[in-house]
Amino acid sequence: MTHNLFTPKFENLPDVIPVFPLPGAILMPGTQLPLNIFEPRYLRMLNDVLSNDRIIGIVQPDSRSRDDEVVCNTGCAGRITSFNETDDGRFIVLLSGLCRFDLVAETTDGTDYRTFRVDWSRFQSDYDLEQSLDGLSTSRDALLKWVREFGSTRNAEVDFDSLGKLNDLQVVNVLICGLGFEPPSVQGLIESVSLTDRADLLSGLLRIASMNSSDPGHHTH
Repeated sequence: MTHNLFTPKFENLPDVIPVFPLPGAILMPGTQLPLNIFEPRYLRMLNDVLSNDRIIGIVQPDSRSRDDEVVCNTGCAGRITSFNETDDGRFIVLLSGLCRFDLVAETTDGTDYRTFRVDWSRFQSDYDLEQSLDGLSTSRDALLKWVREFGSTRNAEVDFDSLGKLNDLQVVNVLICGLGFEPPSVQGLIESVSLTDRADLLSGLLRIASMNSSDPGHHTH
């Protein structure tokens, strides 16, 4: 994904956004998330944002809490870059990742979907789309080596041809969204501010998962 004339400048990102708690749906800057919207309150949310700045925040429910209303404190906002209405009353939406945010306070009032005041400041580097792994502790080649090992031990197909067309930042963020790690691990990746931290953590998770899968005597509790 690249920024275009429709992409808001970082300093113009809104202070309050609608937030969609969606387990297992991961959005990161520079990635895209297709959504099939059919629940009435989220249809109303889509109608509202389409007439405004088209920005929605995606957050994960907090897997440590028994309360379904508790969400993780950090998520990623995306901008609706395409949508279709269906004859049976659904929205098919493509959300393009813009920037991560920290939740500050819930502001839900007068809507049946949730809105929050958010703080973007920790993640201003998300707007730098040309970040590179060159010189970082985890190189692109080292990371992809562990992706190959992970795919082999899980009998999972990885489209390395498509990954080869992406820059380093996109590779890391696409892998975060697509490798199917458990919620606490994914949330740790979402919250890792720098590309260095994300690449190191992702490499470590891949290495552990690969070694565990290849060891028939290994058990987790």
